[in-house]
Amino acid sequence: MHGNPDDRYGKKCQIQNNSPGLRWKLASTAIMQVVHREHDGIEFKVVNELLALDEAYRGYYKEWLRELSLQRLAAAKLFPISQDLRYQSDALCREPQPRNIDAEEVLIGKYQLHYQIILGSNMTMSRGLATIRVNLLSLRREYNKLDQNDPTPFILGDAFHKPIKFFMELAEELFNYFYSHYLKLDCYSRHLDPGDMDSLETYQNMLQPREEFGDYLMHNLSYCQCLRPTPLCPELIKSTPKSSELADAKRRAQLSRCQRRVEKMKKKDEVKDIDSPKIETFELSHLSSRLAQLREYQSVRGQDRTLVQRMIYALSPSLMPANYVSTSASVARTTNIVG
Repeated sequence: MHGNPDDRYGKKCQIQNNSPGLRWKLASTAIMQVVHREHDGIEFKVVNELLALDEAYRGYYKEWLRELSLQRLAAAKLFPISQDLRYQSDALCREPQPRNIDAEEVLIGKYQLHYQIILGSNMTMSRGLATIRVNLLSLRREYNKLDQNDPTPFILGDAFHKPIKFFMELAEELFNYFYSHYLKLDCYSRHLDPGDMDSLETYQNMLQPREEFGDYLMHNLSYCQCLRPTPLCPELIKSTPKSSELADAKRRAQLSRCQRRVEKMKKKDEVKDIDSPKIETFELSHLSSRLAQLREYQSVRGQDRTLVQRMIYALSPSLMPANYVSTSASVARTTNIVG
């Protein structure tokens, strides 16, 4: 078609070699074989270049949205810094300062940091447009080789496809819009001044999205939707909980453990309340039996002691005290008294 892609225009093009369109074309050989069966010669080359430009536009559109969001954040950081510089430079300003203001050198350093972010973002847009320009020039070169007077469906269109001229004009309009927007941002960014609040407000207004080309890039730029490869499933990104969410989860786990402990303690107390009468009855019966055993043991010991004394006194009457009364005599006396 064009020979070696590295020597496509008579010299090596590093931007074209790294373009998403070229990588997409190399990965879609099967699709291009279908295109080659339907279109031959110049038509095949035009469709091939249009598909490459389609992918380049899609990639740049995503990058363009990211860079605009980045510049909006940087411009928002520049606004309070410009206000502080105005407070310091305006000797006639008598407004009370809302907070402690850093030194002028510190403020200028902060301003320069965020300003370099804006300049770097514009350079990224410029490199992306340079890649698209290479694809657009290649498409225009092949498009100019077509015979516009040839009444073919590729030139005039049919029930399923628009004329190829429509896609060529749409591609050029998209490039003109993106390129003019980049030129405005680059020009106004070079006129930003730390003490000029109006220029910063104007630049912030330019960063607001006014027109959306998502519908054109996703639906209208492709010559035929059947030529687009099947989109891959998005990568599953596991969400990591934030520190506050982790703290809340730990707190809920602690409360849950405490609640379970309280419920277990309540169950133990209920069991104790139910078994306490049984325990008391068992303890009383145990004490009664123990007292009976002790009384029986004391009575046995008393009888043994009396028998020993009687034996001692029988053997040695001199040891018997004067007031000694034997157990049998005391029992008989008690019986006589009762009788």
